[in-house]
Amino acid sequence: MSLLLYNILITLLWPFYRTLILYSGKIAAFHDSRVLSLRDLDKFLITIKERGKPLWLHASSVGEFDQALGILRAVKKHHKQQIVIISVFSMSVKTLSHPEADFIFRLPLDFYFIWPAIIKKINPDAFVTMTWDIFPNLMHHLNKNNIPAFLCSAALNKTSSRLRFPLLQLYRPVYEKFQGIGAADENNRTLLSILYRDENHLKITGDSRYDTILYKIKNSKLKAEDTKMFSGLKNNVLVLASTYNADDQAILPRLDSLLQKRSDWTVLIFPHHVDRTRLQEVEKNTSQHNLKTVRYSKISSFKNNKIIVVDKLGLLALSYRHATLAYVGGAFHHRIHNTAEPAAFGIPVLTGPKIESSPAALALQNAGALISCDTGKDLISEMADLMDEEKRRDKMGGSGKQLVKNQSGSSELFYKEFLKNVLNS
Repeated sequence: MSLLLYNILITLLWPFYRTLILYSGKIAAFHDSRVLSLRDLDKFLITIKERGKPLWLHASSVGEFDQALGILRAVKKHHKQQIVIISVFSMSVKTLSHPEADFIFRLPLDFYFIWPAIIKKINPDAFVTMTWDIFPNLMHHLNKNNIPAFLCSAALNKTSSRLRFPLLQLYRPVYEKFQGIGAADENNRTLLSILYRDENHLKITGDSRYDTILYKIKNSKLKAEDTKMFSGLKNNVLVLASTYNADDQAILPRLDSLLQKRSDWTVLIFPHHVDRTRLQEVEKNTSQHNLKTVRYSKISSFKNNKIIVVDKLGLLALSYRHATLAYVGGAFHHRIHNTAEPAAFGIPVLTGPKIESSPAALALQNAGALISCDTGKDLISEMADLMDEEKRRDKMGGSGKQLVKNQSGSSELFYKEFLKNVLNS
């Protein structure tokens, strides 16, 4: 009954979606990217016909893509010839290529009629989706075709609508189509047990994102020009990462007074979307508060530049190597972004209030490595204290770094619990 209700609702939305394609550039780009991506998928599938079935991983956005990469590496370690494809949903995933993935494509909207042909063409060994991203119609058709499906690094906010009305069973039938669920931690295992009653196949396997973070630290390098630039950083560095307008409004009104008293600090602003609209928004917001900024692409060194808006992709994770303190955005807007990454570098982390959906952020908070602030005033106060207290920064950073290190191995555990027998059969 819940699947029928779901399909009635999304079918009613179809005409509005088609209309929005005509009038909204963003919706049109979203739609066109799916059409083109599925065409490319068809071409790719023809090239692998003789190589065997692929493993299909799905990642909603950038953070979940890191989780998928952790699983990919664990699988490739044991099955070097295994084809692994990754689907993504959010347009925040800018590039559809990665040297370790055989193919990456954009997932279409979850209309019932779309999936039979796609699933028949892909015919995967198994399907794995990350954290919370589930699609009722996709799950129905995978189940109908006897394709095992799994949920990795699974997490739920305790206030999630999926848990509010368990007696109505609106979500339980979808979750119960999984052949196995790897929960991020004990708390999430308890929450997920409300929706998934197969205790034998609900395991705590951790968050595979940690493995990718540690892999990046070990293997990633800046380009020569960026290495030269960052090696010239002499000041303490405050990174404002993955920021939205709501983060700007919390921080920027008080940033000038914060920096006036701390001349030995440089601020790097990494907008969540590195596009013209968001970059102009950041610059407008900073100018309203008499903050002088410069874009990273316009400078040859950090010297004499106090606030830099980083307009180049691929530098955030590696900038943490040179950072002293990090604020991670999203938690004043919708939900927190990746807090484990700065923690892995031994950096204290500050955030806004909405961290309940992130097991990593909650774990870091419990370990004393992260401070969540309800207001911009509280946030700036905590920033000021941490800027002035080196020993406190060191203690927080050390706690976070140790936590991330202790969480490694999740991808391998998930592989052994759920994928080993599927891929060997």
